[in-house]
Amino acid sequence: MCELKEAVGAIIDRVHSINFHHLDAELVILPIDDPELYNENKKTADSLLKKGEKVIIVEFERPREISPKIELLTA
Repeated sequence: MCELKEAVGAIIDRVHSINFHHLDAELVILPIDDPELYNENKKTADSLLKKGEKVIIVEFERPREISPKIELLTA
């Protein structure tokens, strides 16, 4: 869950760095590899659009947990 929180934070930072904030738009995240959440968030985006709101859509895959293999090699 921590990886997802960090990914969302990075997305928000990226959106701000591109200066999308001046668009006064809603940010909707569509996680490609989570169909249920993708569909719910897509419904939210569609609803906002029907109301005349501006929407920024961000699609991405959920980050995977990093499990490095670490070995100590000695002579």
